[in-house]
Amino acid sequence: RDSRVLPNHIVGAIVEETGLPSRAIGKIDIHSDYTLVDLSASDAQQVMAGLKGKKIRGRRVAVSLVAKRK
Repeated sequence: RDSRVLPNHIVGAIVEETGLPSRAIGKIDIHSDYTLVDLSASDAQQVMAGLKGKKIRGRRVAVSLVAKRK
C-alpha cells in the first residue's frame, strides 16, 4: 500500500511472469508492508518461481507461502 501498488498491478505481474490466467488469482489483501494473494497450492508454487527476483512498480518482490487462515 505504501508503494501505491494496486491489485491490478499484482495480477498483471503474476499473469505476465507465470502465464496463469487472471481467473486463477483469488482475493488480494494489501497491507502497509505486505500483500496476501489467494492461490491454489499448485499455482502458488508457480507464482513463487515466476516472481522470484522480479519487481512490481519498481519494488523488488519477496515471495513466501502462508498457510490459509480458517
